[in-house]
Amino acid sequence: MAATGLSTPKLVGALDVEGRQGILYERVEGPSMLKQSTSKPWLVFRLARQLADFHAEIHKHKGDGLPPLRPSLRASIEQVDSLPPNLKAGVLRLLETLPDGNVLCHLGFHLDQVLITATGPVITTG
Repeated sequence: MAATGLSTPKLVGALDVEGRQGILYERVEGPSMLKQSTSKPWLVFRLARQLADFHAEIHKHKGDGLPPLRPSLRASIEQVDSLPPNLKAGVLRLLETLPDGNVLCHLGFHLDQVLITATGPVITTG
């Protein structure tokens, strides 16, 4: 997401640990928006608005070169054993009605994935 101009941790490099591939990012220090909202509840509306703005900004960027999301979502839904079969089938039917697109999607974007740093908020991946 750094190429989009969004505030994210900078990529430092790739590494291999005992045969497992990994990506190394810079360390980002600061409380999450979730922590800020619970320790300073008077900020909750401002933080929620800022989170919504970040989310909208992510969706303004093309997802060129990224695989389509629908097959991954379908596989995830199909693997949920605790979902009653009729509900699972309904969710899968609904998934097929959603439009295709070509924009970035963060998926589980929430208050704990934005850190408040000395230089401003930074979007993390989890």
